[in-house]
Amino acid sequence: MPLDTEIAQPAGTPAALMIGRLCRNEDYKGHREMIQAWPLVAAREPGAELWIVGGGDGQPGLERLAQDRGVGQCVRFFGRVSDAEKESLIARSRCLALPSAGEGFGLVYLEAMRMGRPCLVSDVDAGREVIDPPECGLAAGPGRVEELADCVVRLIRPGEEWDGWSRRARARYEARFTARHFQQRLVGAIFE
Repeated sequence: MPLDTEIAQPAGTPAALMIGRLCRNEDYKGHREMIQAWPLVAAREPGAELWIVGGGDGQPGLERLAQDRGVGQCVRFFGRVSDAEKESLIARSRCLALPSAGEGFGLVYLEAMRMGRPCLVSDVDAGREVIDPPECGLAAGPGRVEELADCVVRLIRPGEEWDGWSRRARARYEARFTARHFQQRLVGAIFE
C-alpha cells in the first residue's frame, strides 16, 4: 500500500546525514572516512554539510578529525536526538550516508528510503542488498576517500538524477520493506 504523504523536498543546505553510534569500538561505520572525504566534497559543493547524529565515546575524536581536516564548520554533530528530530533531519537532508565496512541490514536505510532519500552504502556490506545500487543510491569502498566524495557529491546535487533516486527509494520501500511485507515473509518462512 503506497504511503499517503508526498516526498518532502530537502532543505536548501546540501547535506548528507549519518545516523549511528559513535563508539570507538565500532569504528567501522564510515564516520571517519566521510570526514576525511569532506574537504573534497566541500571543494566541489560549497556549502555542503555533513550531519552526524548519534553519541558515544568516539565523538570527541571525530570532532578533532573534522577540525584537523579543516571542515569543522561544515561537519555538524547533533548527538543523540529524539525520533521526531531524527525524522526532521532525514527530511531536510539530501541523502543518508553509511559507508560501513560491516553494517548488517540497517533499519536506518529504510527510514531514509521511506522518506524518499537515496543512500550511500559501502560496496562490502549488507547495505547493498537494501538499496540495490544504483537503484536507490550509490555504493563506494569504505576506505576510498575520493570515491566516497564523488558519490556524496552526486547524491547531494539536485536534479533529475536525484529526483529519480528519491522516487525509486520510496517505491522500493513501499514494494519490499513495509511491515506487511515483513509479515508476509515471516509467515512464508514459517509455513514453507
